Amino acid sequence: MTKHLKQPLPYGIWHRRFAHLGPWNLQKVEELVSGMAIDPETFPKEGDACEACISGSQTRNLSSDSPMRRRIEPGHLIHSDICR
Repeated sequence: MTKHLKQPLPYGIWHRRFAHLGPWNLQKVEELVSGMAIDPETFPKEGDACEACISGSQTRNLSSDSPMRRRIEPGHLIHSDICR
């Protein structure tokens, strides 16, 4: 049985498909699965950054140190999970 080789896709495509997995981990996945080929020329160089990865790593900056007002009326502030 011959191994089916696919044309390598750029690192950026695989990075997005695998929920922004880093280069080291993507190389591990490539070794574990068949049909996945990453173009080695497209791996990020030192200083290259994915904007989505940077945004996701930042913490929320609260503009005020004062505590929130306590809600007095029922239903004034509601926290809920929304499902589709």
